[in-house]
Amino acid sequence: MQRGKYDADKCGKVENHICLEVPFIVNAYFIFLASAVILSVLKTPKVRQLTEREWKKLRFKMLRNTLIVLLPSLVLGYFMING
Repeated sequence: MQRGKYDADKCGKVENHICLEVPFIVNAYFIFLASAVILSVLKTPKVRQLTEREWKKLRFKMLRNTLIVLLPSLVLGYFMING
């Protein structure tokens, strides 16, 4: 078995969903985040302009959600590789 590959047999029956679904969720979220950053950098026209307050609120939500997804995935990844 190669390091870093997800092996469903390595996980127990209860954790099987976690081993298979978490990488998908993390990947999907970071694809969304990368798309949002690239669209922002390229300054693509928006459907509607956000006020400064709305933009700050949106940035906060993106940062919060990134931390919510990133921290548990780092811990889970560590245990999957070293466990």
